[in-house]
Amino acid sequence: MGLDFDRLREMNWRRAQEFFGDTDDWSILERCGEMTGEAGEAANVAKKIKRGWKMKNGIKTPYDQSDLDALFDDLADELADVIITADLAAAQNDIDLGARVVKKFNEKSEKWGCEHRL
Repeated sequence: MGLDFDRLREMNWRRAQEFFGDTDDWSILERCGEMTGEAGEAANVAKKIKRGWKMKNGIKTPYDQSDLDALFDDLADELADVIITADLAAAQNDIDLGARVVKKFNEKSEKWGCEHRL
């Protein structure tokens, strides 16, 4: 199932209002701070994947496949959180994030001389 930005926007904003209640009062800095926190969590998971080991009983132990599977699952969740919080920042500031992603993707393709466009 693919992402529909319009559906995300509708449900994301409704859930934020229901859960937090005061989301209209958040500043753009607070919204972007929340998004940055989620990006930091994704980066932390990526660091662990790159590092390739964990501490177990005080000993550096290489990850086994189940560790890596769990880390990649965590990474997927954190990246999803980045998108969700980015959408909330966009929603509060009347930015059509789906349209802006298309615009930005196409601008970069043109700049880099790539034929791929959305």
